[in-house]
Amino acid sequence: SSWPAGTTGPSSAPRTPWNCGGVTTSRVASEPPSSRRQVNGRRRALLAAPTPDPAAAQVQFDLALGLYGQAQVKLDELGLRYPSSPRADNATYLGGRCSYESGALFPAPVTPPVGPTETSFLEDAVVRLDAMRARFAGSILVDQACYFDGRAHFKLAPGSATPEAEYEAARADFAASLAADATGTFADNAQYYLGNTWYELARVASATWKALDPVATAPAALAAARQLAVDRFASARVELAKVATLYALSSYVDNANYYLGRSSYDAPEPRDLAAAVAAFTAVVNDAASVYRPDALYHRGRCRFDLARPPAPAMPPADATQLLNDALADFQLVVTQTPTSSFADGALFWSGRCRYELLLLQA
Repeated sequence: SSWPAGTTGPSSAPRTPWNCGGVTTSRVASEPPSSRRQVNGRRRALLAAPTPDPAAAQVQFDLALGLYGQAQVKLDELGLRYPSSPRADNATYLGGRCSYESGALFPAPVTPPVGPTETSFLEDAVVRLDAMRARFAGSILVDQACYFDGRAHFKLAPGSATPEAEYEAARADFAASLAADATGTFADNAQYYLGNTWYELARVASATWKALDPVATAPAALAAARQLAVDRFASARVELAKVATLYALSSYVDNANYYLGRSSYDAPEPRDLAAAVAAFTAVVNDAASVYRPDALYHRGRCRFDLARPPAPAMPPADATQLLNDALADFQLVVTQTPTSSFADGALFWSGRCRYELLLLQA
């Protein structure tokens, strides 16, 4: 399946740390590379498993929401009864995690709970994690608190009245997480989300620029708005490229490569479509990636744009090859993932490719 812009798909689900007495470890991060790849493989298999029936899913949702609530009560109690406990930082952090994970459970499969909403849980997570970071600035859990603080802001952004402010807060949190510990349990996650947040900020800037009236807006203001989008897409590419370089075994490499391609494809002209093709190809070559249909579609779009005006003129044979390659990409989307969100677009562009190929032969 494919995932709309602004979301990250199931392979982005955060790994859960195991906390004992203020010391945090991770089963995934602590295992050797071969074992970690096996863990990621099992995780992807679970993601591909059939969705349970709505009634069963609702039972699981209600149970998880209740358990997070019960855990949070006990964690808060520890902080109140034993404020000087060496576990106080851990309890405060996990109290914030309970709110974040409760918000991440939404939407409810059938019946939403009465009272708390996804937004209220995520906002509470921000308050709790901010407080933890302020009170326990020297804790070894600060990098994780920063990361989930950022994840909460990132989730809040699409439905917020001020999405840019939420994304800016998320970006600062992910950067703070990496500054606290660039090799921590969630370091690869933070690096990916830092790049992805820059991408979302770039999309906001690009939409703002495109919405300006070119007649009524001063040329300097138009140029500044465009440049902000250009600069943010460039920052996204820099940060997303680091995932494969610094965290080659991360399960976020395919996510990062997909948005690395999108950060070139979606940028204002002139776009580096060859770089976008390379990034999308890395995703296409990962057969287990949930981003593969999206990457195939966008690689096809890049190849089509490279072959046709206003692209630089090229020999007909080269244009024909690009159009045939694009056609092959679109056909794979239609035949392999006919229910993906880009399937209809792929069908349209496969027709356009055939049309352009006929023009080249005329």
